[in-house]
Amino acid sequence: MECRCDTVSVILPELPRRTRRLIAVASAVALTAGAAGCSGATDAEAQTSPTPTSAPALPPATQLAARAAQSQDQYYAASYRFVPADGSPAGTARIERTRSGFRLDLTQPADATHVERTTVVVKNQSGTFHCRLTAAARACLAATERPPADLDPRIQLAFTDWLAKLADPAAALSVTVSDPPRDGTGTCYSVEGVTASLDPPVDPGLYCFDNVGRITVLRLAAGLLTSVQVGVAPPEVTLPAAVGGPVPSGAAPSPTPSATPSGAAATPSPKGIASPTPRHSAQRR
Repeated sequence: MECRCDTVSVILPELPRRTRRLIAVASAVALTAGAAGCSGATDAEAQTSPTPTSAPALPPATQLAARAAQSQDQYYAASYRFVPADGSPAGTARIERTRSGFRLDLTQPADATHVERTTVVVKNQSGTFHCRLTAAARACLAATERPPADLDPRIQLAFTDWLAKLADPAAALSVTVSDPPRDGTGTCYSVEGVTASLDPPVDPGLYCFDNVGRITVLRLAAGLLTSVQVGVAPPEVTLPAAVGGPVPSGAAPSPTPSATPSGAAATPSPKGIASPTPRHSAQRR
């Protein structure tokens, strides 16, 4: 079909103003219709034009790898609510990620079996250190001294060593997209080791990130972290106590035996041994 779109000139003679206006409007409508007919596409061609479609979603492992790669370049301080997996009272956690180091402060309140305590893990250019702080004492141990298990919650690894492994889409991990838990935000991924991997690159759990790669929710064997507030990272991380010396125990002390109530019978002396009385003492003099 050949379509010619010629310019139409409309000459309005000396006619009454109302007549000239009607002719001008009719000419403009004709020009618009002609331009539409000369658009270069017929009705059949318009019906067969391909409809734009959205790009397919990336595989979950690739999505997670991109988030973890972002996270490696994020430096911030964040506060979290910590719910232990063993059912003990909820506590708090604070994360500090700087260009030169990392620090985790995990604070748990006292209960029937533990005193109030803060477990601290610091990683800097000198190495990794595990610390415990209580009202009675505080001390740190170097990771090379193999600190006890209760000083190593492994939560810190999700913010440090494991980011590089999560950023590898070829890692031996099974990744699925998940909904965030209650009060949680971010894009979440459920991560597990594949069957063939006897030693998975990271611990299984739920890893959630915001749109710039900061961890918003983390669920591991130790418990659940849920982001409360994010701020600016400090210039550097510091050790909360001296390295070396005995690390204070987090266990609550055994209850102190109660004193003998007043009026109760005194414990008898061993047979054959009499306690001296003032009268006996006087006779000896």
